[in-house]
Amino acid sequence: MKTTFLNFEKQTVTAILILAVLASMQITFAQTEVDGEVAGVWDREGSPFIAVEDILVAEGEELIIEPGVEVQFQARRTMTVLGTLTAAGEAENLIRFSSFGEDPEIWGSGLCFEGDESRVSLDYSIIENQIVDTNDEDWLNRGGGIRILGGVHQINNSVIQNCQAGIGGGLYLNGGLCEVGNSEFIENQARTTGGGVFSTAGLKLIDCRLFGNSTGNEDQPGMTAIYIGQEDESDDSLVVTGCRLEGNLETEMAAFGIANVDCPHNFAFNEIIDNDSPGFVFINSGFGPALIIDHFTIYGNTLGVGGGTMGDAIVTNSIL
Repeated sequence: MKTTFLNFEKQTVTAILILAVLASMQITFAQTEVDGEVAGVWDREGSPFIAVEDILVAEGEELIIEPGVEVQFQARRTMTVLGTLTAAGEAENLIRFSSFGEDPEIWGSGLCFEGDESRVSLDYSIIENQIVDTNDEDWLNRGGGIRILGGVHQINNSVIQNCQAGIGGGLYLNGGLCEVGNSEFIENQARTTGGGVFSTAGLKLIDCRLFGNSTGNEDQPGMTAIYIGQEDESDDSLVVTGCRLEGNLETEMAAFGIANVDCPHNFAFNEIIDNDSPGFVFINSGFGPALIIDHFTIYGNTLGVGGGTMGDAIVTNSIL
């Protein structure tokens, strides 16, 4: 009887182990293909969610993405948000928007927020390996990771990395408002301007880091790791404060460029160091008040310590 009991016990343990392995395999290989209009809740049980076609959060609809979920884009697929997107990850349980493999030929085309009713909140999220076709000459070549054309948005504690576009490799903002806090832009690339960030609308960039972003190529030099400008007069405030620009590459004009600012602004307590370019440039083009630069630290940039400014700028309490 004792031997029979031991055999039964061994068989039971073996069966439990087999079931555990099968359950693990089921979790590992779970995936959900998505296309067209999407809404509701995406959780870890259905992850990864694979965009086999373009996907859309329609106006009036909401998509919630839970911590630990991965969204993968097949080649040149994108997510457009006209409604509400909430992607709230956790420090130890990030949300990831990615593509298949390391070859840009099969990367997705990132996230697009547009329309007055668009509302997006990203927290503890990673957007990586996204591209828009950089040879296109229209707006489609802008914003490799995220392009914002309208609405009100917040991005916090997140990373945009290894994304490519003609303009605004990491983030492109040309409408609406966006506040980005405690986030990083790493090794993004733009063919012309704004390797990390390009904005001509209401941007607040607070306590962020831009590292290793680049512009241009062998045939065409590029300009600025971060570009802030306006297309017309605006009451929207512009804020870049507490940010660090370091080790950005191939920027012919400057690591940090500001042009045609005619609105309330706060550009203070930023560090621009060790970039392959001048540190800072301001071009006023004959309109708007003098730009106020306060508590900047600018040094070690390869084409001049501190770079310099063009146009009307008042520099105070800074190390150049």
